[in-house]
Amino acid sequence: MHVLNEDEIAGFLRRFRNFHDAVIVKFRVRLTNRRSAGIVIDAKDDSSPGKWTRITLEIQDLKFFKWREDTDLRSLILKLPTVIVRIGELFFVAFEVDGNGDLYKTKESLMAEASILLAGPEIRYDIGLPEEKKVSGTNGTS
Repeated sequence: MHVLNEDEIAGFLRRFRNFHDAVIVKFRVRLTNRRSAGIVIDAKDDSSPGKWTRITLEIQDLKFFKWREDTDLRSLILKLPTVIVRIGELFFVAFEVDGNGDLYKTKESLMAEASILLAGPEIRYDIGLPEEKKVSGTNGTS
């Protein structure tokens, strides 16, 4: 996995359209012992028009986690943009935020707006292709 540097955030988000209309494929948060979070997202990729890309985000040493009570991820589609911003020593990932990272300079402003908020000292990411749907059945051999 690659470390997302502060100077790469704007380009990273722009490439994936701030995860607008993206699909959360997997969401995991561990709040005991080694606190961490992992999010797998399929998003449109502006570097390959018409193509979808799978992005995996990992936050180790999770320092902050918020899930707004009325957040319903059963649809798994992100309708509002995602913000990634560094505040102090932490990187914040805020899902379903109205606006862009320039509007959010404090943890409190992100807490007021984000449906899901995660923070840690480092964000790691990996980019790949969405998994192909597997068709079960036989291939005609015995």
